[in-house]
Amino acid sequence: MLCERAIGRPRRGEVMKMDVPAVQAISANLQQSATELSDSAVTLSGAVEGFTAADAGHEYGAQGERVVSGLEGLSKRMFMWANCVNDTGAVLGQAATNNGRVDQGSASSISQGGVTV
Repeated sequence: MLCERAIGRPRRGEVMKMDVPAVQAISANLQQSATELSDSAVTLSGAVEGFTAADAGHEYGAQGERVVSGLEGLSKRMFMWANCVNDTGAVLGQAATNNGRVDQGSASSISQGGVTV
C-alpha cells in the first residue's frame, strides 16, 4: 500500500496514511489502459470481421478457419481483459477515496479527544 512513509514502521507518534492522490492516479492510469486495450480489441474485431477462410487461399481453407477462430478468441479475451483492468481501476479509486474519508474522520475524532494527529 502506498503510504506517506514508505519504508519501515511508523515512529512513535507518527501516523501512516495512504497516499490517496497517488492511488487515485494509479486508478486513472489503469482505466486509461483499459480504454486503450478496448480500442485495440475493437480494431482487431473489425479486422476479424473482414477476414474469411477463403482469404487464406484456395488451398488453405482449413488454416484460414483456424486463423479466424484464433483472432476471434483473442479479440474476446482482450475485451475481457480490458473490462477487468477497468473494474480494478474503478475499485482501487473508490477504495482510495473511502480510505481518505476514514483517515480524515478518524483524525478528526481523535483530535476532538485532545490528541494531536
